[in-house]
Amino acid sequence: MLCVIASVISLVACQVPVNAPPGAPDKELKALTAGTLDRETYVSLSVRALERAIASHDAPVLDAFARYGEGAGDDPSATREIARRVRTGTVTPDLADTRVARVLRLADAAVTSSSARADGIRFPVDAGIHPFSLTEWWYLNGHLEGGPEARFGYEFTMFKVGPLLHWVHVALTDESGQRFDYIRDWVPVKDVTARPGRLDVRYGANHLWQEGDTIRLQGDIRDVQRLDLTLVPRKQPLLINGDGLIDMPEGSYSWYFSQTRLQATGQVTTRGRTVPVQGLSWLDHQWGPFFVSGRGAIWDWFSLQFDDSTEYNVFGFRSQKGQPVARYLNESRGDGRGVLSRDYRMARLGWWQSPRTGKHYTTRWRLDRPGTGEAFEIEAVRDDQELSRMFPFMQDPLPTYWEGRMRAVKVTPDGRRIPGVAYCEHFGFERPQGPG
Repeated sequence: MLCVIASVISLVACQVPVNAPPGAPDKELKALTAGTLDRETYVSLSVRALERAIASHDAPVLDAFARYGEGAGDDPSATREIARRVRTGTVTPDLADTRVARVLRLADAAVTSSSARADGIRFPVDAGIHPFSLTEWWYLNGHLEGGPEARFGYEFTMFKVGPLLHWVHVALTDESGQRFDYIRDWVPVKDVTARPGRLDVRYGANHLWQEGDTIRLQGDIRDVQRLDLTLVPRKQPLLINGDGLIDMPEGSYSWYFSQTRLQATGQVTTRGRTVPVQGLSWLDHQWGPFFVSGRGAIWDWFSLQFDDSTEYNVFGFRSQKGQPVARYLNESRGDGRGVLSRDYRMARLGWWQSPRTGKHYTTRWRLDRPGTGEAFEIEAVRDDQELSRMFPFMQDPLPTYWEGRMRAVKVTPDGRRIPGVAYCEHFGFERPQGPG
């Protein structure tokens, strides 16, 4: 396994091997799947980053942390704790270095309230980065066709936690070729650029930006696969929970909107061939003063896009044992109006067990809406679409999860069957459970 060991915070900035062979040894399984990115992990990884930055005079890291702390970023007490640990840590700070001194001053800064909660989501400003949010991500998926023998699904996600921790996940499902390839890369601060006030975010070779009335996406899976897409919004954004504000199950809140119908054109390069493609895409943007540690609750999430020009953002938080915590069903009707419901039932009808992690994932679902009489039948185009953590937790602290392209059918109260497409993101069980 060839990896590039990151020189900053000892995270592995390398590719999870494309189509990695199954069968992680039992003694390694727990280390590969345990652990969560909680507040203590965030603090510890940030301390590592700063200590290495001090030792190597890494100006981008030192400046990024100082700007975040001075700007009253979310969770200022964590910022102060990070600076205190650096001051008393294993690396002797050069107090004559103005950048180092600026960081260490945060150890004694007053703990003020985190950045004020906004009155609502504003466009296009809130499509861009929120520099002082604790957690933020841009997520896209899509269904692309280049002819009857070329059908693809993709996931593209850029995460940030605090000012120093950035990751990019890119996955390509080649339905016709029956392959699933992905990366889970840590991205150093020097390779991250983002513009507040508009959508323009670059993580290394991966770039998402607004260009006139369109959105451009360039994604890279190590020279094995590439995405180069132009996305045209066909509807207004859907504000999740009606106003874009949701409560997070482990405390605090999150701002959240979806662009549910993006017309996609462009090309997919896969294993030496470039295929012109077209199809549908979906974009989510979420940010706020929260951690998604997985200790209290995890989730099952769906994007559903149907041929009658309706879309649904459906997700439910659940406990580690599978008990429902909170549910949201957000519908974008044909005219773009958003409708919120919490009334749906979920059944898990098919399962797949990962040979790498031993986790069990649901690959066939049925969702019922008692209030409308609608039902959704959802089935994976391929069982193995798991983005597994293949390195120790402190090298890759984001969780292992299943994120996959699916076929979908909406069954109306009068029995009509409307075809569509879906993506599903969820976390595995130790053993199959139901009904969900």
